Amino acid sequence: MLKVSCGLYGVAEKLEQDFWGTMQALADSGFTAVEPLVAFKNDPALLPDSPVPTRLKTILWNIEKIREFQPRLRAMGLEISSMHAGFLFTNDLEAAAHELVEIAKETGIRTFVTSLTFDSEKSCEEAAELMLTVQRILKPHGVELLYHNHEMEFGRMDNGEQTLLEYFLKLTKGEVRLQVDTGWVLYGGENPVVFLEKHKDLIASIHLKDICKAFHSAARDDIFVPTGTGALQTDRIMTLAKTMNLIPYGVMIDQDGAKPREDILENLRYGMNYLNESEKTQLKIQPKLSLFLPNLLELANQEQITIEEALQWIKSQGINAVYVDYPGIREDTDMWTKLLAQSELKISGLFDFYDFAQNPTDDRFQETVDFAQKQGIGHILIVPGNVRDGAEREQDLLRIVEAMKRICAYAAPRHVQIEMEDSDGNLPYCSDEEMLWFLSRIPGLQLCFDTGNFIYKDTDVTQAYKMLESYITNIHMKDRALDGKTPNSVKENGEKLYCAAIGKGILPLAEIVRMLCQRGYNDYYNIELFGAEHMKEAIKDSAEWLKQEVQKYANL
Repeated sequence: MLKVSCGLYGVAEKLEQDFWGTMQALADSGFTAVEPLVAFKNDPALLPDSPVPTRLKTILWNIEKIREFQPRLRAMGLEISSMHAGFLFTNDLEAAAHELVEIAKETGIRTFVTSLTFDSEKSCEEAAELMLTVQRILKPHGVELLYHNHEMEFGRMDNGEQTLLEYFLKLTKGEVRLQVDTGWVLYGGENPVVFLEKHKDLIASIHLKDICKAFHSAARDDIFVPTGTGALQTDRIMTLAKTMNLIPYGVMIDQDGAKPREDILENLRYGMNYLNESEKTQLKIQPKLSLFLPNLLELANQEQITIEEALQWIKSQGINAVYVDYPGIREDTDMWTKLLAQSELKISGLFDFYDFAQNPTDDRFQETVDFAQKQGIGHILIVPGNVRDGAEREQDLLRIVEAMKRICAYAAPRHVQIEMEDSDGNLPYCSDEEMLWFLSRIPGLQLCFDTGNFIYKDTDVTQAYKMLESYITNIHMKDRALDGKTPNSVKENGEKLYCAAIGKGILPLAEIVRMLCQRGYNDYYNIELFGAEHMKEAIKDSAEWLKQEVQKYANL
């Protein structure tokens, strides 16, 4: 199942009493992440005479506290999924936004959330302006600010035709995504399932806040109940969540208080148990599978069939997208988009090749990003080229970094994710440490994790996954064999590598799939089979294996 985070607001009193004991209790209950609050520099909320209750100060973390807490939290199995940022406590909005960028660079936390609780058209317009101002500072750095609703945003406009939150979404024009608090949606008079379905493309995170069935007549502070026991349609919400492009740990139990006369930690434990048990009864999960376009063309060539017939055949195998080399379709984009639409297949991502060490100002990427934006394609893999040995190496590496920064800055406001991948050639991004060098220096850059390439330098792919997990936004599924007819790569030590159907080779891909499912990965598994001697058989076996393995681990 999707990894579940816990909002810390409801356990603030417990944290004040026993901070690390409470964190351990959350981990023992099955939570895999937490969501605290941001404390800005010189934050008046932390002053002794601040109106903020003392218990809440335990969940207000500045950058020093985050750095202090992260290692111990991770040792417990807890990540920081996102952080609430209270901009009402700061007088310098732009400085606060830049501080969030600093936190992201220092800690890897890339998602922040705020609530402004507008209750009129004027305050709604002010909130939209504030969100856009902050968002435009954050996005070039690969950092995002989500809006978290309460119940008052579901008040109606003066004309009665739409809610204030719908007006807010209209004003922000898709530039601001939501952390939807489903309990407050229900308390505000709307159906959370209908709201999620209507706005699913703008939702990045979901708060499960179950409320009692008699919430209409209960006091606001007494409505909170354990997840799965109240009026919220939790099962339907969780089913919908699997279809959304949520952030990692994008589902969160956010119980603001214990059920009267009950313990909040026991309530949260019950909620996690409910989600785990409910997940086991859900319909079988079908993974999103994609095939590299060059592999599709090789299938058509080997089987002597048309491209249209090849597209229909992969669809019959449960593959519902293709992963496209943009240079291969650049001259025929209209033809390919029409052909794929007719076959009811999507483009899961694009990849493109450059030589930034030699041509650092190459701006062809703008065309690729613009095409992706137009077609609603969320991922572009950039292969930035090689570097020279000797004295020029450092200069070439810096040229690649600067070029990738330009691409990420161009793509961010267009809602396109730029990625690099680990390579299997003599390139400076083959090992986990080499990849981390680039990822840590390029704001907004993410990783397309290629399962079959770390073997080039004998890097353990499972260890590489654990090191780089927080950067992974896309997956190339590739397996390897040590014998065959024609090698498709040669290791650094000269050993030849051959193509294998996914799950049929020497790599521990079942463990990679397990970790992906445990993390809540819900994007495409891109099947890569360059060098397959019998492409049709390799595609069929790969798709069957992936469907079987994802289903096996879907309840993690």
